[in-house]
Amino acid sequence: QGAGHQVVVLEKSRGVGGRTATRRGPSGLRFDHGAPFLHDQASLLRRLAGPVGYRVVLPGGGTQDEVVGAGANNAPAKVLAADLDVRTGVRVAAITSAGERWALADDAGVGLGTFDAVVVTAPAPQTAALLQSCAPRLAERASTVVFAPCWAAMVAWEQPLELPFSAVSGAHGLVWAVAEEAKPGRAPGERWVLQADLRLSREFLEADAGEVGRQLLERFAACNGAPLPAPAFLTAHRWRYAQPVTPLPELWLQDGLVLAAGDWCGGATAGSAVRSGRAAAAALELT
Repeated sequence: QGAGHQVVVLEKSRGVGGRTATRRGPSGLRFDHGAPFLHDQASLLRRLAGPVGYRVVLPGGGTQDEVVGAGANNAPAKVLAADLDVRTGVRVAAITSAGERWALADDAGVGLGTFDAVVVTAPAPQTAALLQSCAPRLAERASTVVFAPCWAAMVAWEQPLELPFSAVSGAHGLVWAVAEEAKPGRAPGERWVLQADLRLSREFLEADAGEVGRQLLERFAACNGAPLPAPAFLTAHRWRYAQPVTPLPELWLQDGLVLAAGDWCGGATAGSAVRSGRAAAAALELT
């Protein structure tokens, strides 16, 4: 858009940010139930009012510096999307040739418009399926990327737990357990996001969300070494495509005016997604 093009963003979810998502619970409680941290995104978006750093306290007193979005992990994405034509709740199911342009349609075959160029930024398995008919070479390349799933539980208590740590990493089947209140700009209240590791996420991939939430809560209690009081709120969300395990070395893929980009191009983090998107935009300007 900055280069003078008319840009439309079609987003399947209810909001921007993808797996840097933030979910609202009861009474307006917020949980960063996607990526717990933004990692190297800070260096890319430092000029925006999005990322901020803070120090995580681990069990045993160790610390670790991390970066999150100000107020919510999707804050940087919201800043980037502020002046764009973003249409949420729209799932693109087909891309077909329309002369020298591309026609997009949803699941019901309803047209979503025709465009001079298309950039697909869904997870690689979904990108591969979407590009199979219109850009098979790109679809084949995207299909080589393996994604790992992840179950995330969101849990809140009415009373403070007074735990001596604000995060746990790599213990009792949890890749991360993170206190939301400890992050900069968050509302007070005892809220945690518990993320299952790869083995556990695969084991419970098709399990009931309520059962998964209870399983992850039991493992969090084991991290504490003592029973926890019953929570006031507990739910779980499955990310089927949580993180690229075998990302491509290329920053973007391109076949004429059809491009593909994402965190699975050139890395596996939120920062990778930003670099890939910028590279695709630059390539489009040269096409």
